[in-house]
Amino acid sequence: MVERYKVKFVSICLTIIVMLLASCSQQSTSAFEAQKELVAKGNQLMTDLNWHGYAELLRPDDLAQFKKELYPEMERLFGSSDSAIIIEKYVQFSEIRDSSDVYLFGMIMSEIFTVSPELAATFSAMSHEIVGVVSEDNTLVHCLVRTRLLLSGRKLDEMIVITVEVYEGEWKIMMSKSIEGLTMMLKQSLSQRKV
Repeated sequence: MVERYKVKFVSICLTIIVMLLASCSQQSTSAFEAQKELVAKGNQLMTDLNWHGYAELLRPDDLAQFKKELYPEMERLFGSSDSAIIIEKYVQFSEIRDSSDVYLFGMIMSEIFTVSPELAATFSAMSHEIVGVVSEDNTLVHCLVRTRLLLSGRKLDEMIVITVEVYEGEWKIMMSKSIEGLTMMLKQSLSQRKV
């Protein structure tokens, strides 16, 4: 008798789980359209190498951290001069000092991709497809994106996660680990340069 109740209980639990999964999958197709559109827009801006536009979509805290990481090294390169070469372009110290976080990110990323045509060509040739969405809560959503690119004649597929979060009432993209890594490499490169 107890065994029969166990089977019935398990059956009811499985039915509830299936119903919950079905409702979640139905919700994910329409409930996350705004977040998917934001990620798709960000991916397109990166493909277009529009770093100022992309910066507008990023969380302000991430942009502030980007500036905080690079500013001391850039300031050191200026020394007592009004201008210095940052990456491969002369820049006025006031442009760096007085720039918004959005402007600085866009300027630095644009310069990186200007001096590296191979990197620019790779990014421009990328295609992105959002294949899934996972919501942690109503303020944090992860989009699984298949990125395809052609590198040295070979097609490469990579699955990446792009996280979006509500920031002061608006959905924003969190800076990716690859851009954070690029920031650290740039910081290290700047620190090794002589004044």
